Amino acid sequence: MHPTAIVPTRRPTGALRIGTLWIPLLLATLAGRAADGALDMSFNPTQEAWRWSYGMTAIEGRLYVGDATHGVVRLREDGTGDDGWRLGAPLMPPAAALARTPFGDWVAVDLLGRAFLERADGAWNRLPDAPSLSPSYWPISLLFGPGDSILVSGRARFGADGRRQPEITYRQHLVGAGFNDSPRLLAGALNVAAVQDGRGRLILGGTFRQAGGVERLGLARFFEDGTLDSTWNPGPSLGLALVPTNQLNRVPYQLALGPDDSVWVSLWVADADAPGPATLRLVHVSAEGTVLADFPSGAMGGDPPPIVQPDGRLLVMGRFDRWGDTPATGLVRLNPDGTVDSSFEVVLTGNRVLVRSAAADAAGRLWIAGDFDSVNGVQRPGLARIFAWTPEPAAPEVRMETAAPRLATNEVLLLRARVAGIPPPDLQWFQNGEAIPGATNQGLRLVADQVRSPAQFQLVASNASGQRPLDFPTVSFAVRSPVPGRLDAGFDRRMTHLSGITQVVPLPDGRLLVGAGRWEPTGPAGPRVARLLPDGSPDPSFGHQGVVSGLGTVEGLSPAADGGLLVFGQLTELAGQPVSGIGQLDGHGRFVPRDFPPLDIPHVSAVLPLEGGGMVWAGRFTRIGTQPAFRLARLDPGWNPDPLFSSPLERWQFVDALGLDAG
Repeated sequence: MHPTAIVPTRRPTGALRIGTLWIPLLLATLAGRAADGALDMSFNPTQEAWRWSYGMTAIEGRLYVGDATHGVVRLREDGTGDDGWRLGAPLMPPAAALARTPFGDWVAVDLLGRAFLERADGAWNRLPDAPSLSPSYWPISLLFGPGDSILVSGRARFGADGRRQPEITYRQHLVGAGFNDSPRLLAGALNVAAVQDGRGRLILGGTFRQAGGVERLGLARFFEDGTLDSTWNPGPSLGLALVPTNQLNRVPYQLALGPDDSVWVSLWVADADAPGPATLRLVHVSAEGTVLADFPSGAMGGDPPPIVQPDGRLLVMGRFDRWGDTPATGLVRLNPDGTVDSSFEVVLTGNRVLVRSAAADAAGRLWIAGDFDSVNGVQRPGLARIFAWTPEPAAPEVRMETAAPRLATNEVLLLRARVAGIPPPDLQWFQNGEAIPGATNQGLRLVADQVRSPAQFQLVASNASGQRPLDFPTVSFAVRSPVPGRLDAGFDRRMTHLSGITQVVPLPDGRLLVGAGRWEPTGPAGPRVARLLPDGSPDPSFGHQGVVSGLGTVEGLSPAADGGLLVFGQLTELAGQPVSGIGQLDGHGRFVPRDFPPLDIPHVSAVLPLEGGGMVWAGRFTRIGTQPAFRLARLDPGWNPDPLFSSPLERWQFVDALGLDAG
């Protein structure tokens, strides 16, 4: 989550409230507010244990801190612990990361790398396959994807039920690389930091050399569906390169989202071009992947991600006593070009000052935790709050992020919006003009029986500067489920007449092709190919009452643009005609005579159409026509074997699938 992002959730009241928390806070902040860098004297925590806190985040103007006893605690405005708030998830030891989802759920990761999801009713789930490294050596990021999904450190995506969504597992998209001069525990591990931009794209940085099957040294951007954004590749411009031992010379280890979907990158540097004793650099990369700024960093370790202010200036924390020629101990504010902002000065004292954690809120207040004793001459052992910037009041802005136009039985309606405004607006959801009790988050989650069809949903955002409604498309009920992975109650077809189903191929019009024959490859001719209507019933316009008979096993179905169909496998008969491993049907399931070359063993396991009309076949054959072809052959557009193509397969090898290399 972006360090300054605030999730405007509210306790249920059943009525729309106007800034009950944030307006007094903002007014108090603006009225007689101290200068940037001044210590907030009203925040005076007394527990020195906070200096060892790794996880710290600000939500709704309240601070949440990792705690060795409870995992995470909430602090009041004066810095004392709020004993009335606790998470039920068993975090041990202190929390390394905590966030609240747009739907009001809590997500937490402890220092053992275990991730938990806790719902509003107190029920919690352990998220499987969470990061297995210690967060004390690498940042843990909690981001939110489509619907109510959760992204943990750019590694994997989970649903609100705690189950992993296998189609988005970014670690499987990455190929690791070590670091050739590890100042921390970076070498040999696939460490990943992550941020999400305003368009939902995920930016990953870490010790990897490939992403999505192509070279991406240390930095990559993915779309929400998990595909690589091929247009974004700043690594070469940042000097990232592989050394002969297959390691990176520089590692992006911290990321922060900047204005206009740009990103700030903290780099560990191991090559000789790092000036002076600095081992870090800060780099500003545009949304297009170009380098906007690149300068040495004074931080030497333990530093959290930079925090980007609304005006683009950068708060940088860590272990250092100067920044360039400017004295600065553990905390400095930089202008977008990397120069020190002299209007912001915070003096931290102690033995080897280190700012380990930081968090900021929309009121411009900055919390810092780490190894220090005093701030600006005032005793604050390990935890303090500082005035960082003056927020400018702004009317609410709301933008639709997700919308579901239809809903099926036993499903869950998920609506979500992106909300902005200063102070952060109070929110209220309405259904058919009536306020939904307790629905005061950026997201709305309702089970189907709570929705009256057709239903009109509206989100109203309000603060002291105004009110802004957002109307969602009308939600209606549907028989067929539009949600991937949900059982469609309208599709219930027992295909007992198809012996051993081997292939299922959905067609663009909702119909379905089915191949069969696995259990009776040498038995009497029977149904081998079927086409079903969207409701699961046989398509009477295909074959004989929806099926085409044959002898053997279907191992592949390849629909053609003209509605025809290639059928292949261990086949000797199709639609009453002899075939040698492969045959063709037209759009109505009728046999199409083709001069396919005969095979000595009638078995085709895979077919790859080529540009220009040729094909590549794979199977158990050793000859195609009169030409030797050991289990692999290439055919020209006239179905003639290519004599220049020689199979590279060994006798123990067998091909199940064929595909073209993107290169």
